[in-house]
Amino acid sequence: MIKKILNHLSKKASRKNLNKNILKSFAKIKNKKTKVLNIGPGGEINNLITNNFEDIFSIDIDQQRNPNQVIDLCDDNFT
Repeated sequence: MIKKILNHLSKKASRKNLNKNILKSFAKIKNKKTKVLNIGPGGEINNLITNNFEDIFSIDIDQQRNPNQVIDLCDDNFT
């Protein structure tokens, strides 16, 4: 329980201005249909992207995050 709380607090501290800066960048892009590549979708940043853009393609190594494409560069079968 304490580990989970500390993890949450460390993320919050390390990303203090991240969302604000991301939203500033998004404000410069006027077209919501701009193509966006989201690598490692999930969490608050994924929510910011999906709320601001329509044409999003996502890749991740974790199938449970429901990416468009599952890719693991460390996989021996990756070409």
